[in-house]
Amino acid sequence: MKATRCIASYAPFLALLALLLMILVASPAAAEQKSLVIVIKVKGVIDGATRDYVERSLDYAEKVGADALVIELDTPGGSLEAALDIATMMENSHIPVIGFVTGKWAVSAGTMILMCSHYAVMEPGTIIGAVQPVALGPSGEYTPINESKVLNPVYKKIEACMKLHNRNATVARLFVYQNLVLDAQEAQQIHVVEAIEQNVWEVLAKSNGTIVNTGAGPVRLFFLDPEIEYYDMPPGLLLAHILSDPLVSSIISSIAMLTILAALASGHPLLIIVGIALMLLGLFGLGLSAS
Repeated sequence: MKATRCIASYAPFLALLALLLMILVASPAAAEQKSLVIVIKVKGVIDGATRDYVERSLDYAEKVGADALVIELDTPGGSLEAALDIATMMENSHIPVIGFVTGKWAVSAGTMILMCSHYAVMEPGTIIGAVQPVALGPSGEYTPINESKVLNPVYKKIEACMKLHNRNATVARLFVYQNLVLDAQEAQQIHVVEAIEQNVWEVLAKSNGTIVNTGAGPVRLFFLDPEIEYYDMPPGLLLAHILSDPLVSSIISSIAMLTILAALASGHPLLIIVGIALMLLGLFGLGLSAS
C-alpha cells in the first residue's frame, strides 16, 4: 500500500519527464520535415541553353528531394522548340513546378511555359500573352508565322496544358491567333493564373495546400518553414545563352566583319584570324537564336 502511494506521488513528475522526452525525440524529426524549394531564374530569350537549364534544375530538385521547383520568368519569348521541350519536362515531372512571372513579362514562349506549369503566379505589373510564333530572319528581323500547321499545334498544346491545370482554356486560342495580352489582374480575374504575389515567399504561402496535377498524379503542395535554394545557370550554359541573343550575335558579327576588313587593309594576318573567330562565334550564336 505504501509503495503504491509512493508511486502515485511521483506520477506528475513521471508524466512531465515522459513529455519532455517525447519533445526531445520529436524535435529532430520536426526539423527534418522542413520543406526545400529550388528556385531558378529564366531571364531573357528562351533558347536551347534555357531548356538544358530547366532540365538540370529538375534533375537537381529530384536528387535533393525538393518539395517544389519555382521558375521565375522574365522573358520576351524565344525558341518554340525549347518551350515545347520545357513544357514536356514539366508535364512528366514528379516535382511540382510553380511558374512565377517577375520583372516585366513572360510573353510568347514564356506564356506557354507558364500555362504548362503546375501552379501559375504573376507579379503585379507583369504581362503575358502574344503567343503567335515568329520566324527570325538572317538580319535579325522577325516575321509573324500564319501557317495553320504551325499555329494549330501551338494553340492545342497551350489549350491542353490549361485544361490539365483547370485554367480558362478558351483563352489559348486568343493568345495564339489574336496575340491577346493580359496583365496580372486580368489574368487572375478570368482564371488564367492562380494568384498574384509579390515574391517567392508569398507564392509559397498562397499555394500551400493546393492540389496540382504532376507527372506523378495529383499532389498537394505542402510547405513547412520552407528553405529556398537558388540554382544558378552553369557558366557554360550561361555563355551559350548570352550568345543566343540575336542582338549580341549581330554585334559580334559586325565587329568580325570590321576586323576582317581592317586586316585586309593593313595586311595583319593575326587580325584576320581574330575576325574569322569572331565571325564563327557570331554565326554560332545565330544558330542558337530564338525562332
